[in-house]
Formats: sequence, structure tokens, C-alpha cells
Amino acid sequence: MESVEIVRVKFRWPGKIIEFRNPDRLVLKRGDKVVVETFRGGTMVGEVSVAPRLRVKRMDDDQLTVVLRNASDQDIRTDRITDEFRLDVKNFFRQRLQAQQMPGVKLIDIERADGGQKLIIYYSCEQKRFDPRVLSKELGQRFGMRIDMRTVGVRDAARLAGGIGKCGLSTCCSTWLPDFQAVSIRMAKDQGLSLDPDSINGQCGRLLCCLGYENENYKALVKDLPKVGKMVVTPAGEGRVTKLDVLQGTVSVRMEDGSYEMFKGTDVQRKFPAQGERGGRGDDDDGDDTGAPSERPRGGDRAPRGEGRGGNRGERKTQGGGADRAPRDNRGPRSGGAPGGGEGRAPREKREGREGARGGENREPSSPQNKPSGETPN
Repeated sequence: MESVEIVRVKFRWPGKIIEFRNPDRLVLKRGDKVVVETFRGGTMVGEVSVAPRLRVKRMDDDQLTVVLRNASDQDIRTDRITDEFRLDVKNFFRQRLQAQQMPGVKLIDIERADGGQKLIIYYSCEQKRFDPRVLSKELGQRFGMRIDMRTVGVRDAARLAGGIGKCGLSTCCSTWLPDFQAVSIRMAKDQGLSLDPDSINGQCGRLLCCLGYENENYKALVKDLPKVGKMVVTPAGEGRVTKLDVLQGTVSVRMEDGSYEMFKGTDVQRKFPAQGERGGRGDDDDGDDTGAPSERPRGGDRAPRGEGRGGNRGERKTQGGGADRAPRDNRGPRSGGAPGGGEGRAPREKREGREGARGGENREPSSPQNKPSGETPN
């Protein structure tokens, strides 16, 4: 069975740990600087995050790029960006944006690649009409390097900036979180959190990533509890659920006399069974508080199709006066033709003559003499 040696290397951007093959079996340890081949054919300097290890070769391992060598002092110097150079790029970037009147574009970070011959610029953009090719050409002429413009999201920008989260610790994205996972407002609702944006949003302005850490546990705990607003039966009587404590497994109920009581989730039963416990409406459709069954027939109690709604079509036509009409085949002959068919239609010349008589050019002007009999002109 074929094996392959894998090294995991971390970069400043995109801030992830990426796997590389180590075909030369270089002796590496965590923290060493190495030069690796990028997916675009260039080279970059990264830091070893996980030392080399052997594993069984997978089908997609051939697509991984390789570690070329240990980074020399020259490689590290050319990869390093001084504060003066960073400030110079930032000022020129801002000046060109002001000249182009692009207020929604912001420089996030820069880094070098290919032995210092290429400059990678990371930026965020809110302007749909922004064309980075024009600015890339101006930057290349100004600094004498190949420019690679790459757009990033607000979460990536917050990852680079870092900071302290609402929990009092460093933000997860800037310390250990490798990838961003999808987070929805439903997670905050399941956990009973306030939906105030200041409470559930992070520094990036998006929902907190930590909402998804324990979401599955909350979903499992809340599954056996009644929903807020539902009618329940408690040891003290009937009431309506007003609040849930998912972690403690308790339910706050407003009783019929207006008082509030706290019960364990195991001591409370739904007044109206949830969907699946009976064939009728579920817990979400309990309707009024009286529990009176619906008068609408269900299942087999429904009337067959065509009955109870005026009978079949023939009966409805009879009620509407259609019985006085003769069938199509038994009606009298049409004008100039045989009964009920298209074969006895008038010849084409006669039809054209009638159509011409109906036209505006052959119609005589209205006059008192042309009015029907029985009407007298004023």
C-alpha cells in the first residue's frame, strides 16, 4: 500500500492550515519556515504548523503541491514587508480611490510572493462598478512589481484585525478557528438569546460564530419541551408557556388565574398533542384555548368529489338552466350550412361578402331611416 508524507503549513493569508506533500522527506518541525509551491505556480513562505507524518495515499493527494525547501534568510527578508512600505502602498491606494471616487473600497492587507517579485493586495469592496484592473496597473507602475488583487469578506478582515470577543477572550477566528461555518438567526432563537444585533453580532457585523458550537445540543434539549405560547397541562392546572430554560429543563407557565409557576419539563404535558401523536392538527395548530374539535370533515369523512357541491356537472348545468338547451348535435342548421358541423358552412365568397358588409368601409352612415322598426326619431 502506497504512502505519502504530508506537511501542514500555515500562512498569514488566508489564515488557514493547508496540506502539502513532502517528496524530498525534509526534516521539519513545528515553527520552521519553508518555501512551498502555490496552486497558481508561484512560491510563498509559510510556517510549519504540523510536522511531517506518513499516511496512506488518497486519491486527491496527487493534486497537492509540494514543499520545495527550508526558507533561507534571503527568502525571509524578501518576504517580509516593512511598515514604511505598507504605509506607502496604503496611501497610494487611498489616493487612487479618491481620484476614481470609489468610497466603498478598503485596503485590508498586503503580502509578497514569488521571491518578492509579486505583491498580493487584499481588499474589501462594496462597489459593484469597481474595476480592479485599472488600479492594479497603476500600482504595478508605481512599485515595479506584479500586482495580484484579491477581494476578501468582512469576516476575513476581522480575522486579521483580531480583538476581544463578548466572552472576554480573543476572537476565535484570529486564534484557532480554521474555517467559517454557516450561522443562522434560527440558532439564536433555539438558544433563547436576545435578537438584538448588538448582542448576537461580532466585530465583523455578522452573527457570532460561537452560536453554532452548541447548536446541536440545544436542539436535542428543546425537542422534549413545549414551545413558548402553547397550552399545557401542569400538576397545578392548565396554562400557557411563557418562557423556557433549556439548560435547566424548566418551563415557566402562566396559569388561568394570571399567576406564574415554574415546572420541570417532565411534569408538563401538551394540551394538544403534537403532530404525529394523532392524525389531526399538530401542536402548532391548537387554535383556541377551548380545545373544541374542528367542524371540518377529515380523512374519510369528506364527501366524494362531485357530491356535496351541487352534485356532478350535469346536475349543476341543470340547476343553472342548461337543461333547456338542446345538445349540439340536435340543434337546428346554421345559417347556410348543415346541422351541427363545419361541412355545411357558407361558401367562402359569401362569408367574405358578409365580413365586408360588417366592415367600416361598407357600412352606411346611421340615419333615422336605418333605425329598426318600432323606433321613431326625435
